[in-house]
Amino acid sequence: MSSISGRTFTKLAFATGATAAFGDEAGWPSRIAWRERRDLFPEGVASGDPDSSSVLLWTRYPRAGEERHCGLVRNSREIARPQERLATMEM
Repeated sequence: MSSISGRTFTKLAFATGATAAFGDEAGWPSRIAWRERRDLFPEGVASGDPDSSSVLLWTRYPRAGEERHCGLVRNSREIARPQERLATMEM
């Protein structure tokens, strides 16, 4: 077992205490009504690198009649509002 320095221990203790003091066990409820649709994405959906203006989503989506884990299908889609282009998404 490796040892940690006193400074590292203090940082970890502070972070743990701050989490307990300021954390909320329930989180904030969504303001948008949503429903999970596992029938559409049986492999699940993941997200990464979200910020205030964008998010990256990826999933595996089996083609109709194919087995799960059949590989990825490359496809791109544009997501846009009427006034502006937001992003180009590869699927």
